This record gives sequence, C-alpha cells and structure tokens, in this order.
Amino acid sequence: MINNRNKWERVNTKLKNFDVYVRYVSTSHILNDCNVIDTDVFSNLESIKSIRKKDSSLVISYDVKKHSEYNEEGNMINRKIVSYCFSVLMPDKVTALQVLFLNTNINDDKRLSVCDCLSYVLHYCYESEQFTTLYYSTKYRLLYYDATGKYQKKMFNCLKDAKTFIKDKSLDGIIFKCDRSHVSTSEAKKLSGIKTKVCLLGHAGIKDITAFTDKDDARFINNISSLQNGIVTLNNKGISFVVKDYEKRYYEYPFVLTLRDSECYSPSGDKTLNPMKKCLHIPIDDTVSNIDDCAIDVYKNKNMNDFMDYASSDSLISLLFTAKIWGINKAMPVSITSASATYLQDNIIDYFGIDEEKSTLREEKFKHIYEGFNKQQVTEVDEFGRVRNKTYYNKTYTGDKIDKLGQKSFVGGYNICPVPGIFKTKTYDYDVINAYSTGLSLLVDADWTVGIDNELLEQEVSLEQWDSINDIIFAEVDFEFPKSVKFPNIPIRVDDSIVFPRSGKHVCVCGSTMYLALKLGAKIYAHDFIKVKPLLRDDGSRSMCLRPACKQLIADREKCKKVYGNKSLEEIIEKLLNNGGYGKVGQCVTEKKTGVISNKDDEMMPSCITSKYRAAMVTALVRDLIIAVANEIDALGYHFYSATTDGFISDIPKAELDKIKAYGFMDLFREARMYLTDNPEVWSEKHEQEALLLNITTRGNVGFGYNRDEDKCVCAHAGFKTGEAEDSYNDRISLFKTVVLRTDKPKYTYDLWSNLKDIIRKKQDFTIVKSCKSANFNYDLKRKPNFDTLYDASGVFDGIEYFFATFDTEPYDTVDEYKQYKDLGRSYEVLKTSADWKDYQMRLRMKQSGKNIKISNYAWTQLVSVIRLYRQNKISIPVLDKCDTLKEKLIAINIFNHSNRHFTETNWKSCARADRMNQILPFEDIKELLDSIDAKFIDTGEHSGN
Repeated sequence: MINNRNKWERVNTKLKNFDVYVRYVSTSHILNDCNVIDTDVFSNLESIKSIRKKDSSLVISYDVKKHSEYNEEGNMINRKIVSYCFSVLMPDKVTALQVLFLNTNINDDKRLSVCDCLSYVLHYCYESEQFTTLYYSTKYRLLYYDATGKYQKKMFNCLKDAKTFIKDKSLDGIIFKCDRSHVSTSEAKKLSGIKTKVCLLGHAGIKDITAFTDKDDARFINNISSLQNGIVTLNNKGISFVVKDYEKRYYEYPFVLTLRDSECYSPSGDKTLNPMKKCLHIPIDDTVSNIDDCAIDVYKNKNMNDFMDYASSDSLISLLFTAKIWGINKAMPVSITSASATYLQDNIIDYFGIDEEKSTLREEKFKHIYEGFNKQQVTEVDEFGRVRNKTYYNKTYTGDKIDKLGQKSFVGGYNICPVPGIFKTKTYDYDVINAYSTGLSLLVDADWTVGIDNELLEQEVSLEQWDSINDIIFAEVDFEFPKSVKFPNIPIRVDDSIVFPRSGKHVCVCGSTMYLALKLGAKIYAHDFIKVKPLLRDDGSRSMCLRPACKQLIADREKCKKVYGNKSLEEIIEKLLNNGGYGKVGQCVTEKKTGVISNKDDEMMPSCITSKYRAAMVTALVRDLIIAVANEIDALGYHFYSATTDGFISDIPKAELDKIKAYGFMDLFREARMYLTDNPEVWSEKHEQEALLLNITTRGNVGFGYNRDEDKCVCAHAGFKTGEAEDSYNDRISLFKTVVLRTDKPKYTYDLWSNLKDIIRKKQDFTIVKSCKSANFNYDLKRKPNFDTLYDASGVFDGIEYFFATFDTEPYDTVDEYKQYKDLGRSYEVLKTSADWKDYQMRLRMKQSGKNIKISNYAWTQLVSVIRLYRQNKISIPVLDKCDTLKEKLIAINIFNHSNRHFTETNWKSCARADRMNQILPFEDIKELLDSIDAKFIDTGEHSGN
C-alpha cells in the first residue's frame, strides 16, 4: 500500500448515498525512488520519445472497491459498491489529486455514473490553479503559465481569438469551463468546438467500468471494447460528454472521453497490480493485497482511515505506472503493440525519406513504397445524380499476387515435441536472441515499379533460382523429402495444428523454406513460382526498411537493462515494443481471434504496417533456422527434444551449437546480429536441466537441477495451472507429479470473468464464476511415434515414483497419415506408459488393416485371438495338444493368460464360432504371445495377419 499521509477533507455535497472526500498527496517519494539510478534515461530514449504522443490529455485514473457475495460453489452472485476513487497527477509532477466517493449504506446498492464523479474531479482540477484553464461567461478568460512559470491571465471577446492565442503559445491540456447562465443559443453552438480532453484510466477495467451506471448508456455501449483483459475505446475521436459542476450546476465542463487500461501496458498477465508495484519499486503489502472482497465492508467499518488509504492506492499506482511510460497527462495509445506499429511506421517513413508535410501525402507515399498500393481517383454518380470524387488504393499486379501467396504461406512457428519422455542427461534450453526483431531486420523491400523478376510455371525448382536465402520468393508446390531427413521443414496447416510431413501437394511456401528444403535434398515441383525484384538503395544494396527501427529498439532495451536492471519496468516496455512489431506486421493476415471483443462485432482492421509477404517471410526465417539446426544436431548425434517458436531444448553444449552452420542460416542471422548489436551471437542459454527433464508434449515440459532453490529450469505447463507460484520449484514439482501419476485428464479450477458482450447486451452485472478445465497431457502426435524405440523410463524423483513412456519420433509421410494417428489418439484418456502405447499401436494396426475388433483389455484380446487361431486349426500349441480333456486345456490356457480375466469353458466355445473368426488381432500384436507358448502355424502360406 502507498503510505499517503495527507489528510482527507470531506466535501459538502448533496450527492445521495455517498460521502465525498478530497485530498492532495505528494508522490515524490515514489517517482524518485532511490533504487532508480537515472530516471531521465528512459524518457530520452529515441524509441520512447517517438511513441509518446504530443497531445495532452487529462489522465484520470479510477478504481472501484466492491463488497462481493458468493454461493457455496464459489460463484459471485452479487456485488455492492463500497467506494469509487479517482486520481489525477498535477502539472507540478509531484502532487496527485484524489477524490474518494464512499457509499454510506452498501445495502441500498446505489451506484454513480462516470459523469457524476467527474463533475467533482474536473471541479478540483480546474480550481487547483495548476492547469491551463479557459472560462467562458460573456467573455473568454484564459489562465496559463508563461515561459517563466508565472501564472498569467488573458481575456478574449471571441473564441476565434482565444484559439489563435492558444495555438501561438502552444498551450495544451486546457480544462474548459462554461457558464451556461450567460450563453445564448447561437453562442452555445460555437462552444461545442472546444472540449477538455479526458483519458479515463482503469486496470483490468471490465470489473470496474461495469460498476458505474454508464453500462446502460448508449454512448458507452457503442464505443467500449475489451482488449488484452482491459476496457478501451478504439474510436480515436472519443466520446463527447458535458458534466455540470457539483458546486454550481450552471457551470459545465464539455469534454471528450477516451478509455485506456493499464492492463494493456502491464508487463505480466497477472491481473493484480503487483507487477506494476514491482516495476515502481513499491513494496507489496501482502496483508492488504489479500483482503477478501467479501470482507471489504467489514474492513472499512473497522478502520475508516486505513480503508480510505487502501481504497485510494490502486488508482494512484496505475496512474504512476502509465505516467512513467507515456508522460504525465499525455494521450496514450490503446496498447504497447499499437505504439510499436506507430513507431515502426514513423521510422519507415524516415528511412524512405518521405518528407511531405501533409499527412495524406505521407500516407499515400508510404502505402506505395511499403506495400505496393497505387492511388486511384474515380468520379462516381450516386442514386440522386450527385457527382462525387472517390479515392481508392489498389495494389499493383505484383503486390496482389505476392499478397495471395504470402497469405497462404503464413503459418506459425516451429512448436513441436520430437522426443517425449523422461531424460536424466544434462539438457539446455536455447533461445534465438531477439528472434523476431532479427527476423524483421532480414526482410527485403520489394521494388513495386519493376515487380516480378522471375516466374516459373509447372517446373522443377532448383537452388539456381536463389541469390540469397532471404530473397522475396513465394510458390505453390508439390514436395517430397528423402526418408533420411529427420526434420522436414515445409509446414501444412491441419485443423488447429501445423504438421511437417515428408510430402505434400499444392502447398504455398516462402523462399527460405524452399531453400532449406532443397538443401535437405527435397524434390520441389512448382505450379506457380515468383521471385520479386528487390528495391535497391543508392549504393546498390538491398533496401530493408525495418532494420534501423529494430536496431534502435534493441539498443534501447539493452540500455534499460544496464541502467534500470533486467525485468525493470523500463526494460519490459522496450521488450514489448520489440515483440509488438512482429505481431503488427502480421495483424489480420489470417482469420483468427483478434483479442478484441467489441460491442459492435467489428472485425479488427490491419495495422498501419501489416504486410502479408513480410509476415510470412519473418515467421519462415525464424522457423527455418530452428529446423535447420535441428537437422544438424541430429546428424551430430545429439538429441533435439523440443522446440517452441524461437528456441529449443537439446543436449548439445553451447560450444558445439556455435559450430553449426545450419545450411547457411547461421551466417544470415549472424550478419543481422552484427548490424543490430555489433555482436554476431545468435543463441542465449535460457535454462539448464542437470537432474531431469520431463518432455510431455508440445509446449509441455518441466526440468530440474540439483539445487532446488536456485536452479532455473524450463517449465511449460501445456495449459495446466498448478495453483503454485509460477515457475517456482513447487510449481514444477507439482506439474511433474500431476503428469506422471495421472490416471485421467487432470482438472483445475479458475475464475471465469464475465464477457463484455454479456454485460452490455444482457444488461448483467459483472460476475466471476468458478469454472473447470481439463488438461490433456497425452503426446499430441504432431510427429509419428517410432515404436521400435519405445521404453518406460522409471525411477524416483523427490519421493515421486515415475513410470513414463519414452520414444523417438519421425515425420509422417503424408497429412492423411497424420490424421489417422491423430484421430486414434483423441480416443484415449491417458497415454502414459509403454502398455498404453502398445494398446494404441495394436488399435492402429487394426484400423490400418480394416478390422473392427472391440477391445476392452489388451492382454485378454491377445489371448482370445490366439485361441481362435487354435480352434480354426491355423496354429498348433504343444501344451494344448498334449491335453486330453477340456478341463486340462483350460488350466493350461490360464497359465499363459496374462489378463485379469479367467478363461472359461464358455470362452472356449465362443472361440470356435464362425462369426468370430475374423475377430483376430494382426500378427504383430500376438507374435510375442505365440513365441512364448511355442505356437506354430500349420499352413505356412497363411498367418494370423491375413
């Protein structure tokens, strides 16, 4: 909790059911924390200066405390408002205004609107004499600070003169108040052109914004959207409101409102404010953090002063957090990633030397040189005969063709688990340093004026078509890899998975992917192949417009690490800016969930830097680097255990990894790293597992070292939540225990928050419902199990006895083969041990042979199959041939019966039935049993597999 020593002053008000308190609190001890070495470095970083908006906005942070009621199942069934708190940072940069609304009787369940509250907040901001203010009452009175810091007063007869003066003096962030008792109807229309810009800032705002009565206001309903757990307005124009001053109702504050959410800038998915407190160096008070929302009203009644301090802290924390990123009382983008897109676009415009003053001309030139758009003006006549000129942006022929192939070639990264099981060898978790920033810096710009440099139709493809790995090349191909290739690299999307089979037809791919495939020995036949001419710079080098921007972001991030420390707020913001660029280049390239929930069902639009061919190429370059390394690691005799987009787990030491050439990809990436950082290093070692590695499935593994308290090992949960502190030893050991001891699909409970659409459209209040999810820890079968390598790894780790199937895998020959394996895998609740996988293997062989045998017990079905063969006189079993009576035969059968069922006379008779003769397992599934009882086939021309 922030220790606010300033006393609250109660406001005389007629507001029903709420008492109002106001105070000004110093924040200097927070903003100038002694642990921060140099607070000016961050503000002066080129990337930060670029993403900070020039426009001012009165940022008002809010937080709502609620008393919640739950049923026996733990579901929220009701909530009542205890308090609303609003915080504003003053222009002096060290003082914050706080306005607190306390519900005098929560049982009445009364609520306020945003406008109810802002009538107080705007009043105190205006009266503070710290902001620039404009007041109208027959004349316009402007109060402002001049260049010397002196507070000045200026009078104007008309609004035009006031606006001219404001513009000349570069005054911004004006709070406008109007005396409506002196406003004529004609003058009122003129006043509508000036409004105070207000940014209402929440944190994980769906729970708080819905506590106001405005959730039934059409102005809110039509404008708010859910983004990254936060509530924002995507409309750049904002929402226009007018509120009356609480003291004198004939005073009005016209303002335009935008909603922002600090969750969209948060360094963690944690919905609490703890990550922000950590970034701000504010101690986390567990006593306060753990206050149960069922007991908030009790806490308030027990100690009002402590409660008021508690209720006012959260809004101030999110306010200080965002102020350190965007500046005090400055307009904010909706998210870090949107700021990243703007930053990259501005840098690209500078790179190409686009210097037009008019923004429309800048945009037009940018669209043409970056993406191949040409402006076209058309004269159209509407249904009423009116002639209008309309502007369209059409792509060049080359741009349109590369868009279509690029979009079809855009698939995800390399996420796969080639070797599931438990391993006690030392393993390493490596990452590509700044993977996607490095990838973006390798993207070549197309020369749209020249277009296609080379086009092949219905031809074999060879390496002669390439000048460089990162040439702009796309194609629709048939392909086939040699059997010797352990890791084919041409991806095919199948349902929700990406598969890398040995062969495929009519698959769209990028140039780097084809290049590596050819290097691996694949045969590629192109139905349509295009190579686009690169744009050349004045010195003859290929143009790469994203390079300088990526270099600056990486340099700024490294500076933040040195000055503020790793995982500081400043370093994390730069990390998000680095990663955000890749997402914005690929925004809306494919149809998938956007992360935005809008009340109007609008689809997310492409970003200003969306580029289909670039998105496909950057993903392919990083993916192909990993797969190239995987093949060389395998060739060197090391193991490639797991891959997740920009990294992998292997037992290859770093010194040996650095020697790998990766079929030319390492030289390409090292050249980019040298440009970006003056250091050719590509790999960083993220984790090291000395004691044990459990490899479960894609994005599912957990490792351990010998020092349980200090070791930093991999922990990917495969979607499961243990309930322990994430990545802690308890988290990892709990995950390990859950996986190796499971007998079904493990379940975990979580809090399901209300959906924004349900709240608005069904006029519901915000609720939290306990929900349950199942985790599937079975191997996902993205690669084909090699059953010849199957064995059970067994032992005891930290008191947990494990027995876990371990095996190598190989690529599928075709997508159809993958579907067959995958479909069968879905029918299993648990695939954990060798016995489970042998059962799977048996069912697979039956499926492949076309047989349909109902199996409830693997060992029993084996036994019955053998006896059926014996009853058909297909085999001889010496031990049964020597028996004189049926009773003796049954005794003998039950001796080699390894199931938990007893073989009876009824079973013996059933095995002789003609309609059961085709219910016999394939030969491979009974061979071991046949050998153990020395059975021989009577007719050597026929066996049980037929």
